[in-house]
Amino acid sequence: MDGENWAKQEFGGAPLGDARLKERLVDLAQAKAEKPGEAFTGATDGDKPAVKAYYRFIDYPDQEAVSMEHILEPHRQRTIQRMQGQRTVLCIQYGSDFDYTSLTECEGLGVIGTNQTGAKSRGLHLHTTFAVAPNGLPLGILWAECVAPQLKSPDDKRPSYAVPIEEKDSFSWVAGLRDTAEVAAEMPQTRLVNVCDREADFFELFEEQLRNPSVQLLVRANHNRVINENPGKHLRCRSSISLADQGTGSGSAAKRRAQAQQDKSHAETVRLSGRVRSALPAGSAASPFVFSPERTHRHLVHSCGRVGSAGRKQTG
Repeated sequence: MDGENWAKQEFGGAPLGDARLKERLVDLAQAKAEKPGEAFTGATDGDKPAVKAYYRFIDYPDQEAVSMEHILEPHRQRTIQRMQGQRTVLCIQYGSDFDYTSLTECEGLGVIGTNQTGAKSRGLHLHTTFAVAPNGLPLGILWAECVAPQLKSPDDKRPSYAVPIEEKDSFSWVAGLRDTAEVAAEMPQTRLVNVCDREADFFELFEEQLRNPSVQLLVRANHNRVINENPGKHLRCRSSISLADQGTGSGSAAKRRAQAQQDKSHAETVRLSGRVRSALPAGSAASPFVFSPERTHRHLVHSCGRVGSAGRKQTG
């Protein structure tokens, strides 16, 4: 499909309230589709009228119809259609910071970080859900949120645990999961797996999934939490076995072989993409914490799509 037809298919139905704005959006999308690695000025080969039209398009006030949500709406619907043709879809959440500190005259930016001297970095935070087939085929952007983060007020003396999750930056992960759960209702025949980075390793997200288990949740582990099962901590890896446990005799070798066999039966390693491997349970529906002995503890994950009765556990 060429750039023009693709742009019409993905963005032609945007609810922008004016047919001319829709046409302009399609033209902008076509230019970017043909040169996706270029800034817009490069994508148009320096065509000044086209660049001016681009800036007029994005310079609408926030209350107007030209918004991120409206621009993405037809693409989202196309993405959902493509998802419905899959048996399994990975809905990958990811957050990115855009640093615009050098744009000193730019308004509306938030604080995305501070350095060792306390100097603040100004910019925007983008959180997206990217739908991908298990073979790596991109299906589209399912959800996106762009915010200007604000620092906590000095007058707010509440400890972190007393602040509602809705007021925290981490709520983006919960919002992304809720959106995926809404989409799941439109495709009961498709298995949706929400995949998150280690920043999403917090209890409120797991509780959200328990309330609506229509979407499975896969989170890269960040905290070494206590679990009911042996060995008591879910971030267990082969390198943690002590020298005393390894021993030197044939009995200890047999013990290690038996342990390896037990580990193999407890978890299976599946390939989620060309570069990522995660551990999913091989039949157990009781434990939300699953490990693969082939991976180091930094690559271990929570498989909350099969959470049983573990509930809240203290961190350790």
